[in-house]
Amino acid sequence: MSIHRGAKKAKGKYFGPYPSAGAIRESLSLLQKTFFVRQCEDSYYKNRTRPCLQYQIKRCKAPCVGLVEPEVYAEDVRHSVMFLEGRSNALTDELSAAMEEAAINLEFERAAELRDQISLLRRVQDQQSMEGGPGMSM
Repeated sequence: MSIHRGAKKAKGKYFGPYPSAGAIRESLSLLQKTFFVRQCEDSYYKNRTRPCLQYQIKRCKAPCVGLVEPEVYAEDVRHSVMFLEGRSNALTDELSAAMEEAAINLEFERAAELRDQISLLRRVQDQQSMEGGPGMSM
């Protein structure tokens, strides 16, 4: 995932428009903290032999060196796309169901990860509703 301005010539999905560059950076930062999706350029990604700093600070799952199963990483990318498409309520519901299933299966670490993702998403939803809501009158 990266920021792009200008014509949509490159292959891939585009999301926006965003009100400001700060809003874009904030969204990408949230996605990186929540779903650990990579934001490095393809040329950098293809030439890795060991995980980068983003992996070490827990902002990437290091798909470049195979430290995450492709199916697991694809699910994280799908969740990121759902968020960018504005389907955060459906995403939260899906993550909640997965958290309950993990807890039932006694996978408590996985359930805690999902709980943290849900918490981050709800915090952003609350912030967006305050910023985008009707103005206060006095």
